[in-house]
Amino acid sequence: MKKHKISLILTVISCGILILLSLLNTPQSLATQQARISQIIDGDTLEVTMSQCRIPWEGNSQLCRLQLACIDGPEYGDNPFFEAAKSRLETLIPRGTIVLVSDTGKSSRKRIVSEVFKGNIPLIYNW
Repeated sequence: MKKHKISLILTVISCGILILLSLLNTPQSLATQQARISQIIDGDTLEVTMSQCRIPWEGNSQLCRLQLACIDGPEYGDNPFFEAAKSRLETLIPRGTIVLVSDTGKSSRKRIVSEVFKGNIPLIYNW
């Protein structure tokens, strides 16, 4: 019984140390920042303003284009569902909405692939 408790304690401590090390080694680009929605481009792309953008849009260090992680919406002209997808995103996060942006560290066509949260809820849960 004593060996089991010691083993459990060591496992918990090891996990805690690993979590701490992973947090300390997280690059700045993967930080979560607060942002304001500027424009919805299509069903999976939006423009936001935030304090610092890893990939500035049109030379503005506070303006970013985000590609929503885990969502693949239709692009303009790709199919008839483009307007419906864009409209749904505009309903979920209208212009001026404050969101949290978590940079995944990846990019696609000058867009930062990001997880976006409205409050504490990931946007993909409502999409």
